[in-house]
Amino acid sequence: MINRRWCCKIVSRWKIYQGAMITILVILAFLADLYKDNFSTNTGAYPYLQFLLTALFMAAVLGLISVILYFQTKTSRTFLIHPAWDKMHVIVLSVLFLSIVIFISLVIFTPLASVVEHSRWILYIILYYFLFLASVLTLSLVHKNNKSLGNQQKIRSSFVWTLLILLLVIFFLPGL
Repeated sequence: MINRRWCCKIVSRWKIYQGAMITILVILAFLADLYKDNFSTNTGAYPYLQFLLTALFMAAVLGLISVILYFQTKTSRTFLIHPAWDKMHVIVLSVLFLSIVIFISLVIFTPLASVVEHSRWILYIILYYFLFLASVLTLSLVHKNNKSLGNQQKIRSSFVWTLLILLLVIFFLPGL
């Protein structure tokens, strides 16, 4: 007979929930790829519909990432408490900058663009990666500036700030 405590130590319910959120991210990418042609042809006449669909997709992805981070607070006792979180904004910003340089280099010097054209799932992995880094960067900034907030409020606040900043940068700054 299997000891229940031993089983629960291997995989907690929060890890299972995190796995479920990752599965939903995969399904969301699959659905976006499946209906990409329908969305692009139907939204050509309605530019605001394209904006709305992109904003909803980003909100869904960032929301799922935030839920994964929330479940991490339930799994780990040191999440957002460890002293490394005081320096995390510098670490994540460095990783983000390095990732952007590597991504641009790969696009310029390798056939990444043609590979992504044929295997669109790579684009979603790259997009999820950068959205995750943006979310963790914002979370680290919220944590640094609002230590009195609880972990749930920090994650909720970072979700809202990340979404607002990305929508501003992607949709409104190019129009200026």
